[in-house]
Amino acid sequence: MKNNKNLIMTLFIINSCDSGSPQKGEDDPQARSFYMGYTTWPFVPGDDRAQDFVYDRVKTSWYSDIGALHFMDGIPWSVNNSNYVDPSEAGVTSQYTAQVNPDLGNARVILLDRIIATAPQEVIYLAIDPLNDTRGYRAREFATAVEPEDQDFHDDAVHYAYSNYAVYALWLIYEYYTENEYTLPKIYFNFGSEASDLGLASLTAWDNFEVFAQGFSSQIRGYSHSDGAFQSFVRSTDLLFSVVLRSPGSSTMTQLQEAIADSDGTMANEQITDYIDLIGISSYGYLFYDDMWGGEDVGPSTLGNDRLYQDDRRGNPSNLPSDWLSQIQTIAPGIPYGITETGWIGEDLMRPSMMDFDEANGANGFDDYLITATEDYQNRYVQMTLEEAQQMAFQFVIFFTLVDYDIGHDVMEQYVYVVLSGQDKQDALNLYDCWIKTGFFQPNENMDSWDEYDIFPGDLMERLEQRPSWTTWGNWFAKDLNP
Repeated sequence: MKNNKNLIMTLFIINSCDSGSPQKGEDDPQARSFYMGYTTWPFVPGDDRAQDFVYDRVKTSWYSDIGALHFMDGIPWSVNNSNYVDPSEAGVTSQYTAQVNPDLGNARVILLDRIIATAPQEVIYLAIDPLNDTRGYRAREFATAVEPEDQDFHDDAVHYAYSNYAVYALWLIYEYYTENEYTLPKIYFNFGSEASDLGLASLTAWDNFEVFAQGFSSQIRGYSHSDGAFQSFVRSTDLLFSVVLRSPGSSTMTQLQEAIADSDGTMANEQITDYIDLIGISSYGYLFYDDMWGGEDVGPSTLGNDRLYQDDRRGNPSNLPSDWLSQIQTIAPGIPYGITETGWIGEDLMRPSMMDFDEANGANGFDDYLITATEDYQNRYVQMTLEEAQQMAFQFVIFFTLVDYDIGHDVMEQYVYVVLSGQDKQDALNLYDCWIKTGFFQPNENMDSWDEYDIFPGDLMERLEQRPSWTTWGNWFAKDLNP
């Protein structure tokens, strides 16, 4: 018998005039344990229309019950770095307002605009990255976009600067939701996106990050404020950092397990998992599982590198190791989990060589790869991921992007990476393109160029084609949520 929620969802889908609504399949009475969401990644970088399209869907909980806010813009390391400050004081707001990045605006606006654009949410996944894009060093200074000379997470100034900025972000959420009489959301706070790469790069850096985690956790869990409601809001925040999964049993995963277990004894009788409430997982199996690299040499590459390998195995999720996801229970046992980022390509992906990236992830850095994939493969991966997340009682699952960003590639090449040249520019584009085909939707033939698209938002859905994976996503979303 269909429950009331599924009946309502079915009626909504049947009567919806939105062509993006997933088509409801066979009813499955099984509930799900996890929240479901997707990032606010804009499929056309820097374009307000593309950004608003995604924000509007998060705001209205469009097949999503967790809003993902991920800030990768740098940290104001030079501000409020000598002691804890009260985020409600006008002087603190003035300091963050004075931190201006010429391309992004001021630090306060960067935080508040995205909070407003996606509010109200009952659950928010909030990530503020203290690590740079490669996850090997401390994030750049917000205002100058320059990476700090001192990369040490052990420093008190680093702890104060990050903790104060993080609590200020929580204050902005609290203040906005309270002023608008919204119910305060549950917060999952990621203070170390893909921090595992830091541990793989340097055990010393990881040891320092453990100290950083300890200090941040102590500040959040023991937070004190004159506004009791805000104090409770901060203390109730669930803390996490996330790890990148690679081939089970590989040397990198063994090293990660040892780092999380603190096998060198840096934290005495404690482990880094003592400072968090759950572990986040980032997983892209068609890229990061070394034992899946292979393929047939089909001749000289036309992309400028030595040879082109057509890989008919890597794009099929059925070839993933059986413990591709469950290995996390060995790497970090006895703690809850959530997927902070994942996805799968829905069509073939031409992967030109990127020397450092490829050699670090099991591929030959001198050759190019054509990874063959289909919409059915992507759909299979979505189903596999959600099934395993349910089996392991994950707390949330966040997929990367709603829409393929083919047009975004052109924008990045013409406007964003224009400051780069030669191989540096090509490597940046190649890395950007690794996830270009992972959307639940893809632009159709009527959307060859963003310049041709003038009316927003009325006809955007008419220019997007829904992949089968969106139906699978909708079927799971229709299930009762019992977290």
